[in-house]
Amino acid sequence: MDIRPASLPAAPSRPASPPTSGPGREGAPDRRAGAPALPKPAPVRHRERFTAALLAFAGAPLGAHCWYLGQRRAPVYPLALAAGMLLFGAVGSARNAWLAVLVLLPVWIAWCESLAIAVMPDERWDARWNAVSPRHSRNSWNCVFLAIAVLLVGATTLLTAIIVAAQLWYEVAPG
Repeated sequence: MDIRPASLPAAPSRPASPPTSGPGREGAPDRRAGAPALPKPAPVRHRERFTAALLAFAGAPLGAHCWYLGQRRAPVYPLALAAGMLLFGAVGSARNAWLAVLVLLPVWIAWCESLAIAVMPDERWDARWNAVSPRHSRNSWNCVFLAIAVLLVGATTLLTAIIVAAQLWYEVAPG
C-alpha cells in the first residue's frame, strides 16, 4: 500500500543483482565488481585443561603451557631459567649453593600453575579459556592423577634442593 500523495513520483527501483546462475555463470562466485572476497572465519580453538596442565608440568622450563594458552608471558620462563643458571655459574662456589634453589624457581612456579590448572573446575576453565568455544570440557581422573604427580615430583625436588643447599652451606661454613 502506497501512502504517498499522487503528485510525488514513485521511488526508482534498485537494479537487480546479476544472476548467480544461468548462462555463463555456472560455478562462478557471486562477487560484485571491486569487492574483496571475505576471509573465512578462523576456527574456534578449544583448549584442553589436561593438556595445559601436562605442558606446565613437563615443559616447565620452556613455559610450554603459556605458549599453548596464548599468553604473552611465555618467554619469561626460559629467560628466568637462563638468568638463574648464569648467576649460579658466575658465582660458582659451594658457599653460594643456595642459588641452586633460585635456578629451579621458574620450574617450581610452572609446577604450581600446573597444579592450579589441574584442580580447576571445568566450568571455571571453560569460562576463562573456552568462552567462545561451543564444546565443553569434561575432564575426569586424568587431571587428578596429574595433580598427584605434580605434588609428588614438586615436593621431592624442592625438599632435595633445600637439603643439598643447606648441606653444602654447612660443609663450607667457617669454623
